[in-house]
Amino acid sequence: RRTGNPITLSVVYIAVARRVGVSLFGAECPSHFVVKGSHESGEHYFIDVFNQGKIMSLQGCKDLYLTRNHLVDSSDLEPASPLRIYARIMRNLVNAHMIIGKGDKALLWTERIRVLETAASNVEGGEAIEMDAE
Repeated sequence: RRTGNPITLSVVYIAVARRVGVSLFGAECPSHFVVKGSHESGEHYFIDVFNQGKIMSLQGCKDLYLTRNHLVDSSDLEPASPLRIYARIMRNLVNAHMIIGKGDKALLWTERIRVLETAASNVEGGEAIEMDAE
């Protein structure tokens, strides 16, 4: 049985990797979230931390999402900024609260998303917040 959340597991994976000197990033995909890295040659690889750390090429990642009936192009797999990751986590919380009938909690997370998006638009490029494991 799988437990956890792909995006949360990915954030932990990225933080641990950065602590040991490996540069990884989050990569958004439809209905899922993977970790992205680059070989010294510049070729990208993807890690599905929710699927026992499965390492995939770009084509392997695209194939995975085709089996889930999602079309994926390279732009879907670009590194996600910390702000985009935080916003996606918050949207997941909104959806989870709506599913269990807690609309009041969903509304609180919706307000937090609005504050985050407003702050991001006030920061040049919306990328100034760093995700630090310290």
